[in-house]
Amino acid sequence: MTKRLTPVVLATLWAASANTLLFLAARAAGAFGEAVIVRAEGAPLTWQPVVAASVLGVVAGAVARLALERALRPAKARRAFLLVSALVLLLSLASPVQGLEGAELGEILLLELMHVTTAAAAVAGAEWAARPDWRFGSAVYSPRRIEPATALVTGATSGIGAAVAQQLASLPCGRHRAQPREGADAAVREVDHPHRRPRLGARRHAPRNRSERAGG
Repeated sequence: MTKRLTPVVLATLWAASANTLLFLAARAAGAFGEAVIVRAEGAPLTWQPVVAASVLGVVAGAVARLALERALRPAKARRAFLLVSALVLLLSLASPVQGLEGAELGEILLLELMHVTTAAAAVAGAEWAARPDWRFGSAVYSPRRIEPATALVTGATSGIGAAVAQQLASLPCGRHRAQPREGADAAVREVDHPHRRPRLGARRHAPRNRSERAGG
């Protein structure tokens, strides 16, 4: 639980701090004066709503991402979350125009930048919370664990089936094979004794005709 909570807290602090600094710096430069009124409150815009919107955006993103992770497969959950995040960001860009009175173009653009900052922090924190053990340079998702399932591989004497059987041999699952057929014994030996497998790039010559298959 701590691994999932830590990235959300860090992303929340980063978004709130960055947006607050932007707002205070702009106010020190003469922007967001008493003439900029929040329509819903009928009062001038202050730094408190900026912080509240930043925190709410990051937390809502993390909750949505973890909910999608439970409902969908990891890859689909990630794509769905990124799509929803993009749509929410586009919709939120209209709020500075609709929710404020007396704001100039520069002030509106600065508020849009705060929205983008919050969205970036929300996506980063949510993705980190969904995959707390992920590290840069590693696979996006860790291999799915199948223990203690049993794997049944058909057509495992050559090709893709053989490669799948060899990969499953390193996992803690049971193995079954169908009736012995031509080449099956060699495939089973390769699966059961991985150190005897041929080196990568080595070719196997299949018998050309029935006489070679029969040994003559």
